[in-house]
Amino acid sequence: MMGSVLILSIVRDLALRWEGWEALMVFRLVVITPLVFSPWLLSQSSFGARRRADIVLVSLSAIFFSMAVMLIWLPVIPGASKTIISVLFLPVFAAAITLFSIGFRRTLVLGSAGLAAFLIAYTQVDASLLRVSIMSWCVFALGGILVGGSRRRERQARMLWLATQQLEAEKASSLKLLQNVFPAPIADRLLSDQTPIADRYDSLVVLFADVVGFTPMARVLSAEELVRRLDSLFTDFDMLVRQHQFTKVKTIGDAYMAVGGLPWEPNDDRPLAGARLAWDLIKCVRESHGLQLRIGMHVGPAVAGVIGRERFLYDFWGETVNIASRLESTAEPGRIQLSDTLSERLGPNAVVVERGI
Repeated sequence: MMGSVLILSIVRDLALRWEGWEALMVFRLVVITPLVFSPWLLSQSSFGARRRADIVLVSLSAIFFSMAVMLIWLPVIPGASKTIISVLFLPVFAAAITLFSIGFRRTLVLGSAGLAAFLIAYTQVDASLLRVSIMSWCVFALGGILVGGSRRRERQARMLWLATQQLEAEKASSLKLLQNVFPAPIADRLLSDQTPIADRYDSLVVLFADVVGFTPMARVLSAEELVRRLDSLFTDFDMLVRQHQFTKVKTIGDAYMAVGGLPWEPNDDRPLAGARLAWDLIKCVRESHGLQLRIGMHVGPAVAGVIGRERFLYDFWGETVNIASRLESTAEPGRIQLSDTLSERLGPNAVVVERGI
């Protein structure tokens, strides 16, 4: 903007060629032009980009005082015209503060520099006391309005920034809460309001685990002790599920459900990874908690989705889920009961024992 004004001024002087235009042209090209374009040139560097506001402040302050020097000491403007031309400080001052967002404190410093330069120049020209007083009052009034407007804009910008930060914090908190309940991709879909969420999987590994003897244990333990032991147990389950990169679905009483073969999991041998997870769960419960598990596993197609509006979760349905649940309920304590389909998928990498009918 200021560069455009400078170029138009040069064109005007070349066209009119008024008295003293040569000296004014030299002053404009040697002093004013570098001060106008230096902020833009410096801002192209990494240092200038970081200090752009300070560069603008220094450059514009230098322009103000250069204009004062031009009006007072250069013999290029007739004395009778100086009091009129010095009024150019007002639009330059207004444009500088309005166009450049440099913060309230820098704007205050810039405004003080512009007012000081104007008063220095205007009191040195041939003007009556009345004119000096009126122009000074105008400059102070305009400066106060512009600086006050800058202060208000900065306050509004800060309030907007704080509101944005608060919104981002609440969004992050909501995302973290959702990710504690849902897999991260499902949480993202919920936040982006992608409903309904319904997915079909052709080869899903389903694992159900159940604590043996939980009902008798619930009769003799206090509520606090029972909850504490279940919390410790399922916390270890969660850790092992993460290690094997499976996905926890839910707990149902003392039963635990996890699945493998979802799009966000590794693209490896999911049935074998599920068998390893099941064996680690058996060992963990036996060695760290002194208990036994029944585990049932099956692989096949299933449907998943989020239903309801309260306390919802990403759940799974279908024959594959039902078979895995039945395999768990009929498994022997401390053993992993697999379907024929899953045992065939394991191949020679796992030793399985036929149970019979």
